[in-house]
Amino acid sequence: MKRSEFLKQLFALVALPTMIKAETIKKDSRVCIYEGEVVGLQYYNAEDLVGIMKEEEILTMKREPENKFDTRAIAIYYNEHKIGYMAKRHNKIMSKMLDTGHGNFEAKISYLYGEEYPYLTVEYEVWSVR
Repeated sequence: MKRSEFLKQLFALVALPTMIKAETIKKDSRVCIYEGEVVGLQYYNAEDLVGIMKEEEILTMKREPENKFDTRAIAIYYNEHKIGYMAKRHNKIMSKMLDTGHGNFEAKISYLYGEEYPYLTVEYEVWSVR
């Protein structure tokens, strides 16, 4: 086998997974861009919603640019109930995207730690929806 033929085949093997991933992303209309926990649950009586909230349910993200503790604050709501915030250390990019209207996002509950733990923990994902 010639060296040039070998290199072409080697490149094809290396490039194939990348091409497959790119094709999969084009076909998939949703991409998970963030995973984390809702912070500040204890300040918003979220424990009252333990028996009501379910995994896979939709959450709403609302910007709070006038928040006195964090000008990039993103509040997290379950139905009409504020349950907490996106962690301050993670909200820089998402707050800019929400402020400028770049992208469509969907947040949903990915996991709940409820009654079996001393404190409620709500894990969630943010998906970019095309």
